[in-house]
Amino acid sequence: MPARELPAHPNLEQYKKQAKDLLKSSKTGAPEALARMRKHQARRAELTLAIAQFVIAREHGFESWPKFALEIKTLTGGDSLTAVWKSAEDAVVSGDVGRLEHLLRKHRRMFRTEPPKTSWLGGLAPDYSAGNARSIIVQNHCFESGVSSPRMPLG
Repeated sequence: MPARELPAHPNLEQYKKQAKDLLKSSKTGAPEALARMRKHQARRAELTLAIAQFVIAREHGFESWPKFALEIKTLTGGDSLTAVWKSAEDAVVSGDVGRLEHLLRKHRRMFRTEPPKTSWLGGLAPDYSAGNARSIIVQNHCFESGVSSPRMPLG
């Protein structure tokens, strides 16, 4: 469970500012900031903005800053239909069952009634008709039922 929950209306710019402040505090040796960085294996010699952003993301339960930022964009104005379809596509490609489940729940009506939009070359689109995230990913990766990808355990 994440140490910090996202508010109802998260602001990515505010989190970017928090990351800059964390970096600045860490570089000046502030004990709390250094402890936060150490908790996520960031050493003082390698303190960068990317590391500070990683720490902010991890504190909110995300694997990386890009996934954290994508979630915020999806929850806020970046929630356009195009952004949702792209996010679902990315989840199918990467085998991110959790992310796809979240999108399927949040945009259930769209996935059931709209034809899939795609950014894939040739207009191919994932088939979302299987209904649940795991089945959709398995079907679109052409795995037989019960066979898993190294990136997506099925058990």
